Amino acid sequence: MSSFTLYELLSEKGEELKIFVHHGKEFLKDILITTERLSRPGLFLSGYEEHFDKRRIQIIGNTEYRYLLSLPEEKRCERLKRLIEKEVPALIFTRGNKPPQCIMNMAKKTAILTTPEYTPVFQRKLYDYLCFKLAPSMTVHGTMVDVYDLGILITGKSGSGKSECALDLISQGFSLIADDVVRLIEYPKGSVMGVVPRKEDVFQNLMEIRGVGIIDVFSLFGVGAVKDRKKLDLVIELFIVEPPASMARFSLKKDYTEYFGVKVDKVVLPVVPGRHLSAIIKTLALDYRLKIYGYNATKRVEEYLKSQHD
Repeated sequence: MSSFTLYELLSEKGEELKIFVHHGKEFLKDILITTERLSRPGLFLSGYEEHFDKRRIQIIGNTEYRYLLSLPEEKRCERLKRLIEKEVPALIFTRGNKPPQCIMNMAKKTAILTTPEYTPVFQRKLYDYLCFKLAPSMTVHGTMVDVYDLGILITGKSGSGKSECALDLISQGFSLIADDVVRLIEYPKGSVMGVVPRKEDVFQNLMEIRGVGIIDVFSLFGVGAVKDRKKLDLVIELFIVEPPASMARFSLKKDYTEYFGVKVDKVVLPVVPGRHLSAIIKTLALDYRLKIYGYNATKRVEEYLKSQHD
């Protein structure tokens, strides 16, 4: 099961979400986030505790806060104590509302946080981040680039020219996502995204070019030459062939590959001496965009040839 710490959440997203830690700084690294689901514990605070999921971060919005203020202080503290005893990861008070002082000494494994953000906006941003962080993931061997705003994963056997082809594309102004080992996640649900290695990975933004060595794409080509994530649209498999092997000239048959049960279009591209692979990949990207809008040049030619035989 995927998880990460509350400390990571605050380090990566705390400033953007304007989260302030009122209590629990000393044990933030011990609090694990294991679900993207969030709760607004209005029912729990009113006494209904069935089906309560203690794994969820609890959002105390304006409605819950006003309800708590309507209770006598003793009862208010008792209700919050019941919530904290569940050892939920965190209570987040939105709209700048201040946590009652009585809960500070109760929370031994629960962080008490606040934000001035409007509750629905804050909840949506936090949920999206949690979905991204906890998305199912896998690694594949290949190189991923952004070409004409399409995420393209270049695969193939070692020595087929994946990195060299990607380097040629980068030198023409396109962007690298990851080289050699590409991390894929299912995000959003039903879609596949390629992301850079984790921030602590020493290999981020690096490429290995045979005969040259390891290069730093960010340092050589600038900030525009790298991206940290991109939706995967197309897989191009480089396939080394030995002339005079026969190659199909064109075909309407579609090929796919699957990640997390999601089908992604795939093209097998023969590699032979003299082929300008980066130019072909750029053309494939543009052709793919045309097909999205319903235009297929191969289909047009085959329909013409069929009409000549009829």
